[in-house]
Amino acid sequence: MSQPPAMLALASLALCALGSSPSVGEGAFVRLGDAGRLVYSEFRGGDRVPDFSPVGYGGGGTPIPMVDEVVRIAPSASGGDDTARIQGAINQLRSLEVGPDGFRGALVFEDGIYRIEGTLSVRVDGVVLRGAGSGPDGTVLVATGNRRRALIEASGQFSPQAKWATLQPIIGDVFVGADTVTVADASIFSVGDAVLVHRPASAQWITDIGMDAIPQREDGESIEQWNPDTYTFNFERVVVAIEGDSLTLDAPLPQRLEQRYGGGYVVKYSWPSRLRNIGIEGFRLVSDYEPGAEERDEQHALDGIVIDKAENGWVRDVIGRHFVESCVELGREARFFTVEDCLNLDPVSRITGSRRYSFHVIGQRNLVQRCATRGGRHDFVTGSRVEGPNAFVDCVALGTHEDIGPHHRWAMGILWDNIDGGVIRVRNRANRGTGHGWAGAQNVLWNCGGSNFVVQSPTGGWNLAIGCIGDRSRNEFDGEDGIYDHHGEHVHPRSLFIQQASERFGEDAVRSLFSDSQRVGNIADELRQRVGTEREGRDASL
Repeated sequence: MSQPPAMLALASLALCALGSSPSVGEGAFVRLGDAGRLVYSEFRGGDRVPDFSPVGYGGGGTPIPMVDEVVRIAPSASGGDDTARIQGAINQLRSLEVGPDGFRGALVFEDGIYRIEGTLSVRVDGVVLRGAGSGPDGTVLVATGNRRRALIEASGQFSPQAKWATLQPIIGDVFVGADTVTVADASIFSVGDAVLVHRPASAQWITDIGMDAIPQREDGESIEQWNPDTYTFNFERVVVAIEGDSLTLDAPLPQRLEQRYGGGYVVKYSWPSRLRNIGIEGFRLVSDYEPGAEERDEQHALDGIVIDKAENGWVRDVIGRHFVESCVELGREARFFTVEDCLNLDPVSRITGSRRYSFHVIGQRNLVQRCATRGGRHDFVTGSRVEGPNAFVDCVALGTHEDIGPHHRWAMGILWDNIDGGVIRVRNRANRGTGHGWAGAQNVLWNCGGSNFVVQSPTGGWNLAIGCIGDRSRNEFDGEDGIYDHHGEHVHPRSLFIQQASERFGEDAVRSLFSDSQRVGNIADELRQRVGTEREGRDASL
């Protein structure tokens, strides 16, 4: 007996939600078990694919709030520079008390065009900047003039203060994906402590991965061999459980801590001057530039939004147009930020190095999802010595001029989940740039689609491409091939990140964090259509 059409549709929807179909494979390193939960396999002596889900606003699993309006601003009637007037409105929020939700309130921009000759700076906790939408009829902030700067920046001060008297050595080796470490004496720690998991620098490690012998460039440009003084890693974590001398952390580690390379340590820390609870939403950010010089002019705004020394915040529904570098950059000391539903379109610059990094993540435990680009170079990209995890989920790059992936110098524990577009590489970049060397380690490409893939694994580390579709190439520099699993066909679940979030935070959280299209199918076509509605060329607001 045949099923009614409605029942067939529901059955089809359920199959999509699980990411399963007759043409979809089972991953060898992580797969859905019979109970509908992920089953992880250990490899390379004890490593496993990390749980990437404790990233983004609130540490993951927390819906972005709608913060109450406290101040409102409208475009100036004269059409002149609005920098000082808007900065004054932002500064008004400094005098307000932080509420029990952690926010002072939202500065709401009415629709219209605002011209900004300088930079709008957020330097106080609990501030949300909210526009009337990212469309041409919403709130348009135009970076005018020829100053090279960010249009909006939010940053606290200083850096974390380690409490060195609490430093405890980690006993034994710790493998990738572990969230428990054993220390010499756990009695000085308590549940809820903020800690740094410290991996000391090791000259021997750098030698073993070949990064003190990067070949010189044929063009004579200088390169920098890796120096152990700059390869100390600090992973920010919170202690969530203690049993004996074992500490359970709120997120797994993306890098081995091996005794032969100095092991690791746990130390308490504090950061009183870090910004918290920052939101930027509903804007169209546009940089002015010289008409006709789209691949030459660089004397104009570099970035739409730059965030650093800050935690727990978001950028959503923002379109950046014509910037030299990025729509959003999350600096080295930015964590727990979500960037979602954003576009970076038609950057204006030379098409060469250090330009057109559309969504640039240098900090740790951040999420970029449902974003798209047009005309970038390194569109979904990490910087140097990035201490993961971080995740890029359901993103599309159109007309890209370079590759997607970690860009240089050992970005650890990055997930590229259903990223679509162009060339995707995780590799040894050797003497490219200033001697980038190994761009990333313990990176996972999951169900990505591209024109070409290059995946390599460093000595003692690995990179995985699971369920990806596109041609494969060898790297121009020597190195072990990475691990390809089910290349040429997708695996299920459709999204590793969404499945991990479901298991960690529950289905209610998943419904609040991800769109219907993400939960029941691939949203790449929706993102392409959204980009297609934006006409190419000079933004109309200019």
